[in-house]
Amino acid sequence: MARSPDHLKQDGLDIQHTLQHLEEHNALILRAAGEGIFGLDLEGRHTFVNPAAGTMLGYDPDTLVGQPSHSLWHHTKADGSMYPKEECPIYRAYKDGQVHSGDTEVFWRKDGTSFPAQYTSTPIRDEQGTLIGAVVVFQDITYRRQCEKVINEFRRHTDMILQAAGEGIFGLDLEGNHTFVNPAATQLLGYEPGELLGKPSHVTWHHTKADGSRYPAEECPIYRAYKDGKVHNGDDEVFWRKDGTSFPAQYTSRPIWDDQGALAGAVVTFQDITEKKEMAARLLEEAKLAEVTRVLGDIGHDIK
Repeated sequence: MARSPDHLKQDGLDIQHTLQHLEEHNALILRAAGEGIFGLDLEGRHTFVNPAAGTMLGYDPDTLVGQPSHSLWHHTKADGSMYPKEECPIYRAYKDGQVHSGDTEVFWRKDGTSFPAQYTSTPIRDEQGTLIGAVVVFQDITYRRQCEKVINEFRRHTDMILQAAGEGIFGLDLEGNHTFVNPAATQLLGYEPGELLGKPSHVTWHHTKADGSRYPAEECPIYRAYKDGKVHNGDDEVFWRKDGTSFPAQYTSRPIWDDQGALAGAVVTFQDITEKKEMAARLLEEAKLAEVTRVLGDIGHDIK
């Protein structure tokens, strides 16, 4: 049955109302979003700019609409050299129709300052599938970069300590595999740098007791540290070198925890105490000899 003109008119009004509602809803989303969002046409001009984008770039959002994007806030690289538009991933999105992302570049504010940005440029198409531009979502990652700098500096400092330490130091995961090994540890155990990474610890250098009997991992204090979460020490066992020889070792195995407080593994520090053992043995012999000498002296004195 054909619809009356009044019904058709009402249908049109309903469609307009729905479209208006969708536009208002989308506008609310754009205004509320914490990330910068803007649209670009095929010439790279702004078609819409949300408040967050305007704030981060230092512009009134309305003043950016219709203005070219690349020459306003993406014209120069972080090192100060010119950034040709043709090299720009954001530009390429509305030229090749592919999604492009980046987090190693800077965006430039109206006042001439810049900030590191993470962005995604997504191509948009019309109902016929024709490429008509792109939508760019970005955020200022200055704080992240500052945190990364602090973390990297901390890691560099920690690495310097590990490299310079005279004691062997290595990390173990929950399976007992090496996660890091410092130079002293590799030298004491007779391995090349990097050779132990990812390899199981117990079967590599703690598999056998000093008397030659097998050493079950379950009995090993080092193993227990990353199982029961307690610190374990030892100085009456041996570690085994790559060449099959062994040495008496003094060690401490300390559990480590992740950010959520879950047990993540252990850090083991150790040293070869061969000289210490030999020194203790010599001192003991000297003490025994001194005692024998004293006793003999006393006997001789009594005889006289």
